Formats: sequence, C-alpha cells, structure tokens
Amino acid sequence: MCRSAPTDRRTHEWAIPARLDNLSHVRWLVDQASADCDFNASDRYALRLAVHEALANAIEWGAPDGSGNVRLRLEVDAEGVVVEVTDYGGFRVGSTPASLHDRGRGFAFIYEVMDEVDVDEAPGHTTVRFRRRPHGHLRALERRSGARIGKRGRRRTPARG
Repeated sequence: MCRSAPTDRRTHEWAIPARLDNLSHVRWLVDQASADCDFNASDRYALRLAVHEALANAIEWGAPDGSGNVRLRLEVDAEGVVVEVTDYGGFRVGSTPASLHDRGRGFAFIYEVMDEVDVDEAPGHTTVRFRRRPHGHLRALERRSGARIGKRGRRRTPARG
C-alpha cells in the first residue's frame, strides 16, 4: 500500500518536450513522485520501464501538442500508482515481426509489468494508462498461473482439494 489515506491522492502532471533525450530525467521524476509507495526494487524498476516505453512510443510514433510536448500524468493513491501518457496522434497496431530483435517490444513490456493497462484512442489524441500496485508483479503472476507466490517470489503450487 502507499503511505496515504484512502481519499488522499497526489497528482503530478508534466508537459514533456517530445525529445528522446528527456527520458532519463522523466524516469527520475517518476521515481521521486512515487516515493510514498511501498514499492520494492522490482516495483520501482517496472514503473520506470513502463513510463520509459510509453513515453518513447509517444515521442517516436505519436505527435506532440502545439507546443511540442507530450503529457505525463502520475497519480499516487492508496492502491499504488496510475500513469497516463498522452500524445496528440493516432494509435496504430502494427504487425509483430517474427523476430523482434531490439525494437517493437514496448507495449509487450508494459503489459507484462503493469497490473492494469488501457489504451484510449480518440480523434486527436492517444492516452496510454496503466496501474502498478506495490508488489504487483507477484499478483500478476498469480493471476496468470493460478499458483500462489511466496514472500520471496518463489512459486508455490496451488492447493489441491
């Protein structure tokens, strides 16, 4: 859980100049803004990775607003962190090449490391929204596998009844 009352939400919003060289600073901003959550190292890494990938996609494939920016919104609430990345272009679902090499895996990473992911495409903008709960990777593994995960991330087989 995040160290905030259930009704206490802290929202951070940034207009990020649409340049890839801004990504390292944005990862630092996200780390600072989410500091009140009980995220372990894996949670913090997953959040930085997802923000990096969503922003890189918005900068490379989307379109900036009239001022040359894409938007980043981060909300910390009692359940974790919700991130929204908005650009002002359309969303294209491309074909996945048989071998991905070093490109084209951003959304796959985001879906893998976040607890919830949504893409909202509307005329004139695209918003990628995702949520990470503390220790969310364990819950995601449990949902996918049906197994319970122990405190140190070791997989335990489901109880048989």
